[in-house]
Amino acid sequence: MPDEKDGKIINADGVMVLITAITIVTQSGLHLLTGGFAAGGKLSEINSEVRLLRHEVAASNKIQDFRLDKLEAARK
Repeated sequence: MPDEKDGKIINADGVMVLITAITIVTQSGLHLLTGGFAAGGKLSEINSEVRLLRHEVAASNKIQDFRLDKLEAARK
C-alpha cells in the first residue's frame, strides 16, 4: 500500500526489513544444507547411502551385462 507521506510503495524501513528477512531465510537454508542441524546431518548421510547404492547397482548391471554377453557368445 502506498505511504501517505511520500507516495512510495516501500519506504527505507520496509527495504531494511525485507533485506533482513531474505538474509535470515538464506542463512537458515544454508545451515540446513550444510548439516548444521541434526536433520541436515541425517539428510547428508542418507544422500551418501543412496549414492553408494547407485554405484553398487551400476556395478552389478555391468557384471550382469558381461555375463549375458559371454552366454550369447557361447551360443553362437
